[in-house]
Amino acid sequence: MKNRPLSVRSAVLFASAAIALALAACGGKGMPPVAGPTSPGPGVVTEYPIPTADSVPLGITAGPDGNLWFTEWGVDKIGKITTGGTITGYPVPTANAQPEGITAGPDGNLWFTESASNKIGKITP
Repeated sequence: MKNRPLSVRSAVLFASAAIALALAACGGKGMPPVAGPTSPGPGVVTEYPIPTADSVPLGITAGPDGNLWFTEWGVDKIGKITTGGTITGYPVPTANAQPEGITAGPDGNLWFTESASNKIGKITP
């Protein structure tokens, strides 16, 4: 795993989870909460483990396909999580790219930064 202080990783993981929960709660459009796999009540946190060890999830955004997309800084992947909690990872072509931020573009693609390779990448949902 790439070296990043534990406190930074913990803060990033907490922030990513908080953003994901906020997006799920409003459906990205101010709609009623989206139920998790066990339909938790208000204030109950539902976590979804990422299948790739040491993934270090960072940025997260709602995609035009209705899924949430996130970067996996530690393993050079772009991840997708459905509202049902299914997670899929897509490798970034450049080794040691360390993808960080991600956003949906006006062209319908998802755009992300590769901090260690000095590149901008895109993935089609």
